[in-house]
Amino acid sequence: MVDVDYHIHPGTHPDLLSEALDWALRIRRLDVFVFCRELADIKEKYARPSMDLYPRRLCKYEDFGHRWRFYNGSVVQFCCCPAGQTPVGKPWEDVWNFAGCEMHLLLVDTPSEFTEFQLAYLKSRVRLPNYSAEVPFEYKEMIPGIIYG
Repeated sequence: MVDVDYHIHPGTHPDLLSEALDWALRIRRLDVFVFCRELADIKEKYARPSMDLYPRRLCKYEDFGHRWRFYNGSVVQFCCCPAGQTPVGKPWEDVWNFAGCEMHLLLVDTPSEFTEFQLAYLKSRVRLPNYSAEVPFEYKEMIPGIIYG
């Protein structure tokens, strides 16, 4: 198992979009997950702006899954963990939807808006099985990784 390297960037939404694009183009078959708090943020802050930034000759957008699929096999997936409560008044932790998920690179927009549990659980999904992405030697210290914006 590879240790996860944590990077902190003073990110804005365009920074995270560019970071995701850069890594997806650099490394074949990389799974990049960009997390924000609400579904509306995915559409307003990520999906729409990415239409102008991401080159259509290298990838295509799948609206139903909020993801970009690159022709090199990489994927940039926009995800959310909405706030809310269950009918019995307990916090709703949407992170369970990502059980079994293998995130090679996790980008978190405004981590202070997430619960400690959500961040810890998402961090536990960051790993790189031997058969996954083809990580060049010069990036082995950075992938798998986490970037906070």
